[in-house]
Amino acid sequence: MEINGYTLTTELQNKNSGFSTWGFCRRYGQEYFIKEFINPVYPGNDPYLSEELKQRKMKACLAFEQKTTALLSAVNRASNGNLVRTEEFFRYGSKYYLVTKKMDFSPKGVEEISALPDVRKEFLIRLVLHTMMCMHGEGVVHGDIKAANLLVHFDAYSIMAKVIDFDGGFLADSPPEEGDEITGDVAYLAPEVLKCMCGEFAPLSCKIDVFSLGVLLHQYWTGETPWYDRDQYDCIAEAILCGDEVRVDETIPEKIRGIIRDMIKPDPWDRISMEDAYQRMVGPAETEEEEISLEKKTEVEPEFELGHRSS
Repeated sequence: MEINGYTLTTELQNKNSGFSTWGFCRRYGQEYFIKEFINPVYPGNDPYLSEELKQRKMKACLAFEQKTTALLSAVNRASNGNLVRTEEFFRYGSKYYLVTKKMDFSPKGVEEISALPDVRKEFLIRLVLHTMMCMHGEGVVHGDIKAANLLVHFDAYSIMAKVIDFDGGFLADSPPEEGDEITGDVAYLAPEVLKCMCGEFAPLSCKIDVFSLGVLLHQYWTGETPWYDRDQYDCIAEAILCGDEVRVDETIPEKIRGIIRDMIKPDPWDRISMEDAYQRMVGPAETEEEEISLEKKTEVEPEFELGHRSS
C-alpha cells in the first residue's frame, strides 16, 4: 500500500498509540515512521453528510491543521537532534498523516538505565534537561512525558535520548481550554492535569512537563517513581491532591534529589523551570566546551508545510 509516495513496509497498528495508528514505510530508499490520525476525518464530497455537518467537520479539520502545523514547526525549530523532527505532515484523502525518520536503535527500559554508573546517569539527565529546555524555549509543551516517549539508548561509548510523540502537545501561548480533551499517562500526570481529567478545570503550562520529567528522572536513577502510598492512591498526582506524602528517594545524590523535589512540587507556580533545573544540574563550573558538546545544534532546515493529497 502506498500513502502519498510512502510505501508501507508494515501494517498500521494501534499498539500504545491512543488516537492513531502507526507503522513503518519507505521512500527513496529511506526508512520512516508513519502515523495515521483517527480523528479528525476530512469530509470531502461525502453525499451522505448534510451541508451543516460537512461545514462543522471542515472547520474542525482546519483547526487541527493549524494547531498541528504550528506545534510541529516549533518542535522542528527547537530540535537539537534530540527532539524527533517531523519530515512531513499532510492530508491524504480523508485522513491526516505524520512522517518522521525511523529510529535505528532499540530503546532501553528504566531498569537498564537505573543500573548505569552514576556518572553516565548524570550525563543522561543533563542531556534530557537540556533538550527539554530547548523545547520549552520555543514555547512547546509536550504534554505526555513518560518513559515510552523519551527513547534512551546507550552502549559502551555513548548515550542518546530522543523525545517523540507530540500528539498531546500544545503551544504555551495556546493552552487547552475548559472542555478540551486532555491525555497523558496516569503514572506521570501533574496534579493539575489530573484535575482537568476529573472535570475540574485548571490552567496548564510548561510546568506539567516539569512535573512528569521529575517523576521520570527519579525512575532513571532508582528504577522507581517517587514514593507514595500505592495501596491508597492510583498515582502520585492523586496522592498530592489528597494532601498526602510523596517522597524522593534519599539514596539519590543531594543535588539531583533537590532538583527532582523542586520539579514535582504540588503547585506549578512553585516548580522550577527546565532552564533552572538544567543550570542547577550543570553548576557554575560548566565550561563553554562542555556546553557546546551538549548543544550540537543541527543545521536549520526549512519548515514543512501541510500537504493535501488525493487518495
